[in-house]
Order: sequence, then structure tokens, then C-alpha cells
Amino acid sequence: MKRKISLKWIFLLLIAALVISLSFYSQHQLYKSYTGKPLTIAIIGDFPEIKEEQVSFEEFTFDDVMNNDFDSYDAVFIMPENLSQASEHQYAKIYLDSPIPFFFIEANNHIPFTEADLDFDDDSWEDWEWTPGTSYASGFYAETADSSTAWEFYLYDDENTDENIKAVYSEIFRSIAEL
Repeated sequence: MKRKISLKWIFLLLIAALVISLSFYSQHQLYKSYTGKPLTIAIIGDFPEIKEEQVSFEEFTFDDVMNNDFDSYDAVFIMPENLSQASEHQYAKIYLDSPIPFFFIEANNHIPFTEADLDFDDDSWEDWEWTPGTSYASGFYAETADSSTAWEFYLYDDENTDENIKAVYSEIFRSIAEL
């Protein structure tokens, strides 16, 4: 009888060790930094804190967007303080025709930016800003006139922490490098 109890405890301990190991492994994978090629990101707004040294940011303006000045960039990030202006109708066609992807940080959907008739601040539509349970950032890239890619990036456990935000940026960088 004692032998069966010992085997039960050993079995339970092994299961507990496996669960802890998997939890540690998946959390470790979550915080994996981007290690790919160097990227240059045009950014409208404040520069975010990131872990990657091979990613650089350069200031960008909406005038640069209107001039289609994308030649030396891998992507454009539009930060939260500029989302309202980014949703103005004159930019929608540019996002749809851009040779590089656009990422809207703290916007849970790309639709108010790529649809000229919608507005990020329009209360009659859904709330486009990040809230728990929604994506933290969204991206859009029109590969051809008939094909596009849209991304949504979520914070781990919906927790708005510095580490989780840095992990989202790392995931965005991996997505850019895959294009």
C-alpha cells in the first residue's frame, strides 16, 4: 500500500514539475527579443523603449506620409498620441498603397485608418483604443492591389507592463522581417 501512495506522489510531483517547466518555457519564449536583420522604423510620435539594439527609429511626420517618403524604412509606427490624426481620410489611400507596413500602437484595429469613412475618435463606432481583451497594436500592409496582411498584437495576459509591451514590439519586429 505504501508503494502505491509513493508512486502517486511521484507522479503528482512529475506533473507539477512539467507544468512549471512549460510555464517557464512559454514565458521565456514570450520575452524573446528580435534577433534578425537591422530594421529602420519611421515613427510618428514618441520613441518606445525596446530591447533590440539592431532596430533604430527615425522621426517621421504626416507630411512625410503624404509625400510617400518611405524609401529608407522597413515600416512606419504611429504612436498613440497621433492616432486621431492618422485616421483622417486623406491618409487611408496612402496606407492602402504603401510599399511598407504601418503599425498603429495602442489601436486594437487597423480599420479606422484604412477605411476613409471611419474615424478613430468616432463614438458611434466601437472603441478603437486598447483596452484589456483587445489587441495592443495593429498593423496593415497591402502587398498588392488584391492582397493585404493585417496583424493584431496582444499583451501577455492583458497586462500592460513594460516587459509585455517590449515583447509586443519584438513580435512586431519579427513580423516586419518576415515580409
